[in-house]
Amino acid sequence: MLKSTKRTLTFSYLLLLVFLLSSGTTPISLTQRVAAPYLFSIPFWEARYFPEKWVRWVTNAFSRAEASGEAQQALVHEYFAINHQVHALEQQLQQRSQPTARAGGPATQPLLAEVDLRKDLLTLEQRQTAITPRVEEIMEAAFSTVLREQGVVGKIGPTNIQFPPVDIHLGPLPKALAISERSSIKLVETDLLRGDMTVEQVDALEKRLEQENGTSAYVASLLGVATYPAIVRNTGDPQEVFSTICHEWLHHYFAFHPLGQHFYASNDLRTMNETSADMGGGELAVLVMQRLGFPAPAPSIPQTVQKDPSGYSFIAELRKTRQQVEVLLSLRQVDEAEKYMEERRQEFAAHGYYLRKLNQAFFAFQGNYADSGASISPIQGQLQELRAASPSLSAFLHTVAGFDSPDDLSAAVHQIRVTGK
Repeated sequence: MLKSTKRTLTFSYLLLLVFLLSSGTTPISLTQRVAAPYLFSIPFWEARYFPEKWVRWVTNAFSRAEASGEAQQALVHEYFAINHQVHALEQQLQQRSQPTARAGGPATQPLLAEVDLRKDLLTLEQRQTAITPRVEEIMEAAFSTVLREQGVVGKIGPTNIQFPPVDIHLGPLPKALAISERSSIKLVETDLLRGDMTVEQVDALEKRLEQENGTSAYVASLLGVATYPAIVRNTGDPQEVFSTICHEWLHHYFAFHPLGQHFYASNDLRTMNETSADMGGGELAVLVMQRLGFPAPAPSIPQTVQKDPSGYSFIAELRKTRQQVEVLLSLRQVDEAEKYMEERRQEFAAHGYYLRKLNQAFFAFQGNYADSGASISPIQGQLQELRAASPSLSAFLHTVAGFDSPDDLSAAVHQIRVTGK
């Protein structure tokens, strides 16, 4: 029975892998030719991590006794605790690297203390590396249980397999390259780049693409990528990590339904995908955290009303910027729009909100997330109405998964407003 189950699960994994890779296959573009030295290879990454993780799972199935629920929770909590310890040590090392930190005492004392700090840091990093594979498995199992309890996914035949299976990899992420027209905020291309690019390399690539293509370019850092396994960055914040895990799995889930299959059909459909994954992922993450013994996160304040102690709302101001840029571009005042965005970027920095770059491609990429200040889309409000009228989270996710156009969402919301359901 075990061998049969493994074969079925392997087949399920391969189906998803082939689907995800084939759905993104396109001819080499001019942008990709320019960015070729920095492109991130999904097939190469899959070839490395997909079989590695599966082989480890099969091996462990025969060699490891299952730990208690308390022991599993403790391991996940240790994983996140190490992050805080590592951060504290890095801060101490950074302080000791300052010239003033070495003044006023024998030269050997600071050096010996720094050596001890680096040894402690290395020990922590080695421990985290050692437990990461098991932590991934515990997170996957907890999330799979939540999905089953919430009725989000069912099982395939007599195999007791959920589809798509939850599979994550905690590690460094690639970056995203976004290309927009200059004359309008329109995402025309996205590519993945190597995550180890320096700021200087990023700036140089953006500048070259803008000069040679006559477009707007922006390179963004990411929290997760829906490869298979999904890559999730360990930010040290459990809520952020679990929300990203759930968000990326929902992309896997949507990929087998009209919503995900039409992801690239329009910018509005991208926004529907990303915002649905954000909303559903946020709700699922709370349940996964509770299952693993983390305290329930505090209710989130809508980004549109978030303000700093001075009363300044970055999200609201960013949205105002997007609206004004849209006006200028509609009047074909491209240079004026770009000058205005740079002025606003400097203003944000003066208030403590640093954006490396603010241009059309920034808004086109970040605007896919309807709850961000970079978006002026009504899609978030529509999805919130649909969620409020849905009897359960699973009903909401099943409904949005079946949409293949923004009109489907508008029609569903209209029906709610007319009939109340």
